[in-house]
Amino acid sequence: MRLFRTIPGALLLLLSLLGPPPAVAQTGRLNFTSLGTRDGLLSNSVNAIIKDRFGFMWFATNDGLDKFDGTNFTVYRRRAGDTTSLRSNEILALHEDKAGNLWIGTSGGALSMYDRTRDCFVNYPRMTATGYVGPASDHTGKGRPGHLLPSDLVRGVCSDPQGRIWIAQFSAPYVLDPATGHISRIDLTRYTSNPTQKLGLNCIYCDPRGQIWIGTDNGLFQYLPATQSFRHFQHRSGDTTSLPDDQVRTITGDHQGYLWVGTDKGLGRLQPDSGRCAVFREQPAEGGPAANGQINAIAIDQDGMLWAGTGDGLVVIDPRTARSVTYRPDDANPHSLTSGAIASIYIDRDGIYWVGTFKGGVNKYDRNLNLFDLKLSEKFHEGGPRCTIVTSFAERPDGNLWLGTDGGGLFEFERQSGRLLRQPIHLDGKPVLPLSILTLDHTRSNKLYIGTYGKGLLLLDPATGGTKRLPTSDRPDDFNANCIFCVWEDSQGRIWAGTNGSGVSVLKDGKLLFRLSPHPTLPTDILLPVNGFIRAITQDTHGNIWIGSHGGGMTIYDPRTRRFRVYNQENGTLPNNKVQTFLLDSRGRMWLGTFGGGLCLYDETRDTFHVYNEKDGLQNTNVYSVVEDDAGRIWVSTNSGVSSLDVRTNAFRNFTPYNGLQNN
Repeated sequence: MRLFRTIPGALLLLLSLLGPPPAVAQTGRLNFTSLGTRDGLLSNSVNAIIKDRFGFMWFATNDGLDKFDGTNFTVYRRRAGDTTSLRSNEILALHEDKAGNLWIGTSGGALSMYDRTRDCFVNYPRMTATGYVGPASDHTGKGRPGHLLPSDLVRGVCSDPQGRIWIAQFSAPYVLDPATGHISRIDLTRYTSNPTQKLGLNCIYCDPRGQIWIGTDNGLFQYLPATQSFRHFQHRSGDTTSLPDDQVRTITGDHQGYLWVGTDKGLGRLQPDSGRCAVFREQPAEGGPAANGQINAIAIDQDGMLWAGTGDGLVVIDPRTARSVTYRPDDANPHSLTSGAIASIYIDRDGIYWVGTFKGGVNKYDRNLNLFDLKLSEKFHEGGPRCTIVTSFAERPDGNLWLGTDGGGLFEFERQSGRLLRQPIHLDGKPVLPLSILTLDHTRSNKLYIGTYGKGLLLLDPATGGTKRLPTSDRPDDFNANCIFCVWEDSQGRIWAGTNGSGVSVLKDGKLLFRLSPHPTLPTDILLPVNGFIRAITQDTHGNIWIGSHGGGMTIYDPRTRRFRVYNQENGTLPNNKVQTFLLDSRGRMWLGTFGGGLCLYDETRDTFHVYNEKDGLQNTNVYSVVEDDAGRIWVSTNSGVSSLDVRTNAFRNFTPYNGLQNN
């Protein structure tokens, strides 16, 4: 079964379409698409990601802030002398409060709020006639005074149920009242065993119950509103109920009320009420352990799966079983992560997973988006000419695939192992390379017919590896064509070979039976009523042979009566005289693909063709191949990608490089 006539692109082989997995961590495979500087992203280092209530994606990068509408980027950067622009281009944190305000934490520019109405920024601390608005004392009224400076580094932002904005500045947390602009400082050192020790803040989080949690380089702090004080959690050597480590880098809550804490030494699962923390050790199902080291980001999806970003890959964990899969960059997989250093993770309400990386841009996994599974292999370049085009497929009885290439010869793809093997072709004891294959057909007798450009028709016995050129007759005029564009085995085991100008040759057991020729010369020749440039052959349920030509329309040949019926643009409803491919579907209906006329369905009752083209939703009217899947959908390869037709609704679904195709 062939899906594509040709597949441009070095080393690329398109094999299957993957749907969304029901349980991500059990699949062992995720296909990502990516956004980077080549697409308009300001920097490939992405520190934070958020989707606002209006549907815009925001990416905090090392060189500015990006707003993404799904197609285009709007960029925001510091503009010298403009007080309504960002104060710094290094963006570290993003947060949208319940009022819909977007807050931005920066390195060297403190805090900013995006003004949607004016498409600019309000920067904090705000400048007044008497200076910057700041605190006279700390949040409890007891600590030392201190201002949030306009050049401060802000690593995290969140908001509490009262609408106050909590700020994780590098050395202390601050609380901003948006109504007044007043900012209060909190002295966390008061709640440690060593008040003189300086703290470094890494993150801040408001859990579903409205509790504020602050991650530092000296443990975790929980704000207690009743007493306006903090509870301090630390790692204690030998205590298995304490944090895994004091360097707390990220915090998030799950659906069961647990608090997940990412540290430099793995994950901790904290029960907020009891204060007991279980150090979480995952059982890797694939990819090896990665969540026992530094955890930079955590997110929980709608199925309760935990996604952890590390410096060595993305780990997806099922907390119920502790089973995990780790995803890393893979040069052999163009849909793998673009970087193993994960800085941020965001899962939006539409079930799309956004992963910010260090120097790899944004990686996106959409469980609602079907992606073609692209196979790359250096085998295409080994042991022969470097081949860049896969021209044809044929399926073996064991499920493996034969692949024909343009110049590189024949390959076998082992579906189970994923290995690609070169199949040597020898004639007269010598290797045949370069070898350009145009078509393949694996017969019921377990033989492979190979139609080539310039080398004629070859027959391979997979059991022995032996190859011979057909037909085996000594008469030179038996088979006077070296370019075979299509091969078909009929119900009687005869082989119909379509040539490039000489019509159709029909063989059995390697011997020529007769020819359908536009210029008959042999006694057994039958006059072909279309030109001899044959591109497609098949057989219908009545035993008739359908023959498509390049420029002469098509004909239906009845072997019993030796009569032809000709269809072309001039005498009927065929939309184009270049017929590229046929498909007899599971219902016995015949489909045609034309070069420029679209997809056709033959109506046997009316003896006409129903035509599908761009106005019906077809991606493009240059159709190269048509196949049917197990669900009865019709798949069409075109010049602008792949289309699938739901025959029940007559609705097309189109696929492009956005869906993982390597080329249109």
